Amino acid sequence: METKRTAYLTLLSPEEARRRWFAALDDTPLPEESVPLAAALHRITARPVAARRSSPAFHGAAMDGIAVRAEETFNACPQHPLRLDVGTQAHWINTGHPLPAGCNAVIMVEHVVSEEDGRHVVIEKAAFPWQHVRKLGEDMVRTEIILAPGTRIGPCELGALAAGGVLDVPVFARPRVAVIPSGSEIVPLAEAREEDLNSGRVLPEFNSLIFSAMIEEAGGVADVRPIVPDDPAAIAAAIDAALDDGADVVLLNAGSSAGSRDYTAQVVRDMGELLVHGVAVMPGKPTVLGLVRGRPVMGAPGYPVSASVAVEEFLL
Repeated sequence: METKRTAYLTLLSPEEARRRWFAALDDTPLPEESVPLAAALHRITARPVAARRSSPAFHGAAMDGIAVRAEETFNACPQHPLRLDVGTQAHWINTGHPLPAGCNAVIMVEHVVSEEDGRHVVIEKAAFPWQHVRKLGEDMVRTEIILAPGTRIGPCELGALAAGGVLDVPVFARPRVAVIPSGSEIVPLAEAREEDLNSGRVLPEFNSLIFSAMIEEAGGVADVRPIVPDDPAAIAAAIDAALDDGADVVLLNAGSSAGSRDYTAQVVRDMGELLVHGVAVMPGKPTVLGLVRGRPVMGAPGYPVSASVAVEEFLL
């Protein structure tokens, strides 16, 4: 592969760079997959999700007290208290418990006087049908749509899915981003020795750590690849390997500027289509955007702040 210094011909505005970038991308959604409810936080629903059961699944008490048939209490008033038999006309009940058969109301315990024999209670106010009752399906009804497609699942959405009996959730696959650090002078962070760092012979590679965190926070999966040297053939081979392994996006770090050892723009042009090289934003000017084998390949600058801005603007 012939190598040459690549200079910026035109600095595009961020808006124009994004327009070109997004217009060229395949907007086919990623495949659908099913994940357990416990693993669904922050995932994106791929289709409408319906309740598999009603919630609640029964008529239940919304207050502690007695369950009654409301029609049997209509004569109760302070002037004429009503005496009810416990176990037949009145049933002690706790919040959340199902109503006994034939009951359709709950009278709060604060409004009930229990006689000493324990077999009778007295009320001074009538109950109305479904008073203090959580009706069957009050939160959701079986087959009702709980979440629309494209919903980002948060804690409350998890609760709604659980209440509706949805234990496996249809979501889009997370986009896989191959992160390829490049540079003959960089070494893995764990291998950087102080004497080499102090002499300037090597630099520690930690941008991939930043990128991985940004990608994970945005809902993607980061796949950090081995460091490649400043060599066009090695860079091209690394991009091909990442695409062969199923990367949806390739993020190549460093080598995107116009120096004598900056080959990203040239490699992307030779392998596919170079859409953008240079954006009028500081920091982040040496950004490369293109397509290789129909998939997006981005070249980010080497400086951490500049690279982070570029990733925020064009990748996330």
